[in-house]
Amino acid sequence: KPADDIGGDYYDALPLKDGSLLICVADVTGHGISAAMTAAILKALLLQAIESLHSPAEILDFINHRLIAINPSSDFVTMFLACIYPAKNRIVYASGGHEPAWLHTADGVLQELNSTGLILGIMGDATWNDSSITVSSGARLLIATDGVSETFNSQGEMFGRKRTAGISAENASYPANRTVSQIEYHLAQYRGDMRQQDDVTLVL
Repeated sequence: KPADDIGGDYYDALPLKDGSLLICVADVTGHGISAAMTAAILKALLLQAIESLHSPAEILDFINHRLIAINPSSDFVTMFLACIYPAKNRIVYASGGHEPAWLHTADGVLQELNSTGLILGIMGDATWNDSSITVSSGARLLIATDGVSETFNSQGEMFGRKRTAGISAENASYPANRTVSQIEYHLAQYRGDMRQQDDVTLVL
């Protein structure tokens, strides 16, 4: 949900040649037309990167170099990339300064997946690391942009990351779309009459 008519959040799900599914959630600084233009550039760069790469860290490196070279507005970008290998029960992820993602296992364990490197668009020689996680059937991965955690109420208090993860965990027995709807509901209740300040993206 963009804060304005058009936003700078971007998400995608793309099958890779190695049999994995690449999940991408990105957040361009600011919102509106400038951020949306950079988000469109990100999509083009991501599609180019996956023609030859399947390591999330290498994809971030590829995008970062080209973003610095061609980005017309010098916007910074946070990006979370996760390759899901269903046949191997494995997730490989890398994060460029993005909000922590949350892995909720079938037996109720909640694991925070933190950033593995800098945000994109700042340093050409920045590096990222891949992190590999073994998961069992029934695990859920929640990825959001900071528009979720930084939703404010009328007292100026933030919704927060852990509240988001907690609502997701409480609704883990429901289908994914219902769980996301529950988070949306709680966000709207928390915000009340306050204006939405930033783009909001949730991928579960």
